[in-house]
Amino acid sequence: MWNDICRLPQMARVSLADLMKHPPAVDAAKLDALTEADLRAQRIADGYDPEAGPPDDTEIVLPLRQVRSGLGMTQAQLAAVIGIPVALYCDWETGRAMPDPVARTLFKVLAREPVAALRALGHPVPDAA
Repeated sequence: MWNDICRLPQMARVSLADLMKHPPAVDAAKLDALTEADLRAQRIADGYDPEAGPPDDTEIVLPLRQVRSGLGMTQAQLAAVIGIPVALYCDWETGRAMPDPVARTLFKVLAREPVAALRALGHPVPDAA
């Protein structure tokens, strides 16, 4: 019974060349006809206030390097603590990539409550924290 309920659909394997043979149908005239008022109305319908600034969760409290230094960890150590590849953490720290909202929240917690966060993650707390 569970096998039938939990069965995932099969992924279609399609090459890039095959995808390029069937470009998406985009109505260019409809896109060109969009006005700023149309876009604003859609944002409001989606629950965003066009007059407000970016949401609070888009800001990282401290630069990641500062959070990591405050914990007394290397890039490799912090990456291991949060369970991500070191290369990904390096991309985040250098600004080549932006952490997703969950990771940003984790860094806020690590910056504000490092001892509790590390304990919750099941890792020993460094002396510097």
